[in-house]
Amino acid sequence: MGKVKKGKSALSGSSASSAGPSTSARPVDSEGKVKKSRPNNFQRAKAIFDKIQQDKQDAKEHKQQEREKREKAMDKYNKNKQKMNRALKKKNRKGQPNLGAQVAVILEKLQGKK
Repeated sequence: MGKVKKGKSALSGSSASSAGPSTSARPVDSEGKVKKSRPNNFQRAKAIFDKIQQDKQDAKEHKQQEREKREKAMDKYNKNKQKMNRALKKKNRKGQPNLGAQVAVILEKLQGKK
């Protein structure tokens, strides 16, 4: 017996030889296993670009959330400070400081620390 060469007709069978090579099928190696198709350079570059753009968008959203959080905290702080200043500036009829309001401010500060 002589060696038999494996060619296209030997691997694809009789039905494939009449139809020709199929363009929609996946590439097949010499052992008949399906090869994994690798992305070409354009697809790889596009995937990298898309990943970078997504990372930038995520960073931008994170930065925006942090900014909103800071602004909300500053608003809360300023409102509390204004409330305390209004209470400390209160005067009685004779123009003397209202000690009851000052005690209330001190009490509120102490309760807030607990």
